[in-house]
Amino acid sequence: MSVQPNRTYVLVNVKSGTVLDLSAGDNKTVTGWSSNGGDNQKWYVQRTDTGWVFRNVNTGYFLGIEGDPKDWTSVIASENETVWDIWPDDNNPTTFRICLPSTNLNIDLSDGGLAANGTRVTLWTKWLPGTNQTWRFQPGELN
Repeated sequence: MSVQPNRTYVLVNVKSGTVLDLSAGDNKTVTGWSSNGGDNQKWYVQRTDTGWVFRNVNTGYFLGIEGDPKDWTSVIASENETVWDIWPDDNNPTTFRICLPSTNLNIDLSDGGLAANGTRVTLWTKWLPGTNQTWRFQPGELN
C-alpha cells in the first residue's frame, strides 16, 4: 500500500493498535486513543512541494509540534502547517514512519507504544524495530 495524497486516513499505531487522536477538550493535544470513528481521529493528507501535511478533519488544524524539534517534543495540532516526510518502514514496508524532513525524528507513541487511551505522542529519534514509531494509513472515508 502507498499513501495517496488528498485522502482521509485514520493513522493506526502498529505496536498498540490505537490511533492518532486530537483531543476534543482543547483541540491541541494529540494522543493515542482507541478508534471510535470520530472526525477528531481522521486526518486529511495532502502532498506539498516539500513533503506532506496532515489536516484534522474535525478542526482543520494541522499536525505539528510544540517547541524545538528534539526527543520528547510533543506532537500537537496547530493552525500552522508543518511539513512531514512519510517513509516505508525498513522492517515492514507496508507500514510507514512519519518524520520531520532532514531529521531522524519520528512521530512516536510514548512509553514504548503503550495502548492506554491518552498515551502521549512525541517526536523521538528513529530506532529499530520501533513499531511504536510506525503507522498504518487506514482509509477514513471516501473523498
